[in-house]
Amino acid sequence: MCKKISQVMLTTFLVLGLAYGAHAEVKESKEAQASAPKATNMVTAYPLQADVLPQIPPTPASIKDTEAITKWVNAVNAYMDAAQKYIDGATDDLNHIVEQRNMAIENANKVVAEYNAFFEKHQVKK
Repeated sequence: MCKKISQVMLTTFLVLGLAYGAHAEVKESKEAQASAPKATNMVTAYPLQADVLPQIPPTPASIKDTEAITKWVNAVNAYMDAAQKYIDGATDDLNHIVEQRNMAIENANKVVAEYNAFFEKHQVKK
């Protein structure tokens, strides 16, 4: 009985965790982050792209304004470098989080297996 309950609880935990991860939406505003799920291990808010990236460079008014075009091209390049740095960092952060989550799942499975083995070993035979 205990074994079955443990398996159901662990399966439910894993399914809910996977479902949450598969359906999580990207939050792009401070209001959206404020309504983020309450179950978190983060001690500070994750940096929003809007707070990290420079402003999107405005397009020049005319193709004939070479000085404005040059400044714009430089601003676009700077924006793209900053965006790539943010994207790479976010990807690395996510990979680390998934790695740690997978380790937690593996350890939880070990604990449940030890729990079940303990009670199976000490089960009173009739």
